[in-house]
Order: sequence, then C-alpha cells, then structure tokens
Amino acid sequence: FSDLGTVVAAPPFITNIAESNPVPTSTQGNNISATITDIDGTVANARLFYAVGLSNNTFASVAMTVGANSTYTALIPPQTDGSYVKYYIKSTDNQNNTATAFDTTGLSSVYRVLNNGITKISELQNAVLANGNSIYAGKKISSNLNIKARITASLQTGDLGVAVVQDAIVPFSGIQCTSAPTNGFDTWLRGDSISITQAKVEENFSVTRLTEITATRLVPNLNPAWAYPSPNVTLDSLVSRTFNKEPFESMFVRYQNLYVVNKNPDSPANFGEFLLYKNTTSLRTIGLRADNASPDFTTTFNLDSLTQNQAIPYIQGIFTFSFANWKVLPRNRKDVGGFGGTIIGIDEQNGYKTFNIYPNPTLNTINCEVKNVKNVEIFNILGTRVVEINKDIPNDFDVSMLERGMYFVRIINQKNELFISKFIKR
Repeated sequence: FSDLGTVVAAPPFITNIAESNPVPTSTQGNNISATITDIDGTVANARLFYAVGLSNNTFASVAMTVGANSTYTALIPPQTDGSYVKYYIKSTDNQNNTATAFDTTGLSSVYRVLNNGITKISELQNAVLANGNSIYAGKKISSNLNIKARITASLQTGDLGVAVVQDAIVPFSGIQCTSAPTNGFDTWLRGDSISITQAKVEENFSVTRLTEITATRLVPNLNPAWAYPSPNVTLDSLVSRTFNKEPFESMFVRYQNLYVVNKNPDSPANFGEFLLYKNTTSLRTIGLRADNASPDFTTTFNLDSLTQNQAIPYIQGIFTFSFANWKVLPRNRKDVGGFGGTIIGIDEQNGYKTFNIYPNPTLNTINCEVKNVKNVEIFNILGTRVVEINKDIPNDFDVSMLERGMYFVRIINQKNELFISKFIKR
C-alpha cells in the first residue's frame, strides 16, 4: 500500500518490436526482436507466436532468447513465396502477470515473403489489413526493394508541392514521397522516371507515404514517357459514401464534363474546397471534392473564381484523403479545365497546327518539322518565354542551355500559319 493506493502488480512491458528482414525470400527466415522489461519483478519467459496466412488462426510458437539490454529474439523459419506471415509476442513475469503485443490476432504485425522483393507500389500499398494501413507501416526497407515509377506530382514551382509517384493504373499504384537533399525529389520534375531502392513506410494521417528514401532518376524515361491515364473507377464510385476508395489513394485521376455543385461545402468555414458533379441536380452535399492545396491556387479560389453550376470541362490531379474526406488535389490551375487549360494558354487559340519534334525527350537539340519558318518561340511550363529566334533560323535548335522540364514551341511560318508543339528537356 502507498499514498496513491494499492499497488497493482504490473505485467511485462513489450516495446521496440522489429523484424530483421521486412521482405524475406522463401529461403530466408525472419528474426523478430523486442525489448521486454518488468518494473516490479522479472521477466519469466517470452514466446513468439506466428501463423502463415491472414485468415489462419492456428499459431505455432517458439521461445524467445534474451540477450543484452533485455532484448528478446526468436526466428520465424522460411515460408513459401507470396505467403503472409502474422505474429505476436506474449510474455509472463515472475508473478504470473502476462502481456501481449500487439494482439492475439497477429494482424497488427504482418510481413510478406517475396522472392523477387518489392517491385511494385501495389505491393507496398495493398491494404490487406482492416484498418487500411500498409503492412510495412513503420518499417525501414533496406533491401529487396526496387520500384520503378514516374513522378506524377512534384515539388517544383507551379506544381502540387508534394511529391507523388505512380507505376501503373491498377489499384494501389500511387504513393506519396517525402523530399530530402540526398534523394533528388527537390529537383526532379513531373514526368521523371525514378528507381526507389530503400525507404521507410509511414502512415501519415491515414495516407501511406515513403520517407528516408534512396532513389535515382532513370535515363531514358520509362515508357510511356509522360502521364498515366485515369484508373477505371467511375465518378459515382468516388463520391459514394460506402465505396472503398483506399485502392486509389495517391493515384492520378481525371474526370470530364462536370459542374460546380457547391463552391464551399465546409461553410461557414472555408478551407478552399469545392464539390463537382456530372449534373446540377445533385444535392449540394454530394460530389467529387476538390482541394486548393497546391500553391498555384489562391486561398479563396473556390469563392472568387467559381460560380454555382459552372461547367468545368475537366478536373484532374492526385486522389487523397485528408481531414475526414476523400478528394482530388489539382496540381495547379491547369488541372481545372477553363483555368489555364494548357501551360501558356496557346492551346485555346484557334487555327493552329501541331508538328513533330525530334528527338523528344532531348538533351541538346531539337528538330522541328516545319518549313519556311520566320519566328520561333520556346516557353517553359510557367508561360515564360525562354527562347526567341526571328532571323537566320536553322533546321535544328540548341536547347542544351535549358533546365530540365517540359517546354512549348510556338512557330510561325512565312504564310503566318501558327504551329504549336511541346518537348521534354532532359
């Protein structure tokens, strides 16, 4: 008995649970370790329980061996390729008090055996757990990881300000990436192809993201070289309250021929979000929610620039979850039809022709298939003219001095015909 009342015997504390290899092959076991202590006695024993298969509740167990600093370890033997292995730890102290971490279902600690390692984002993202989290959440993957993907949103000026990569249009194929001076995301561009070989997986407010990334930019780019199409999911599915939207987290989506059905669904507060739907008869609480998170939008874009029932030719961007809502994040105003449309506004002019540019992408020069040229202008994605040539125009143009990125070429020939095309500078 103390001044605080009767002392209740405490069970062991189980902390710092870790796996020696979060992505083992079928020839590799997995050493599970944990720190186990007891504040009012001693740890009598600890056992590791494991089962192969998410729905398998027949657990085998193995005694854990204590080492330095109260670290207990036990080995889960090799399992077949593709297997999910779940586990938990149970420890008893000298007063017969018992603790379990995390729970006896084992579904709070799961790994998967993959002979080829993790080669697809869907293998990281696929939410087989009921809470929607990745089985790799909280784990640093230092080996058996080799994902090749393209950047669909970047940190560059005029973009979303969040790095996102995608490697397919099937569900679970997009993921957010954090930037660091050593991993390149602070300089890489939308459309760049990269290879990720190390990363830590985190759940950030229920959105999966990669941190502590080791990645390199791939040259040449993956094919196709620019953007993924929208996944095959209907607008009605994404606005349904019961549809599982988790598979499309951090994926690029695009929908056409919509209307503004609510300029401010959070009224009387305003968080810059608005609702879009395919007709104007929708209740004002139902629609695809869009967010002005990109720095390319003003904080009151939804109130100042939109009108009720306004037709929006298209909206596109990154699908995500935040503040209890699923929504699309336009990467800039050009992702909202009618608000920039194309990078420099010239695609909305009438009477222009397109033409071929080669090589595209390019490192040093481009050749434009237009004859009798009298004026050439090159614009960056912000609409700034970076090159103008109006005399002694060659057949090919030196662009080696340009920064990496996408550019638009505007050509006028001797007949005053307008030609517009674009290229990527590497």
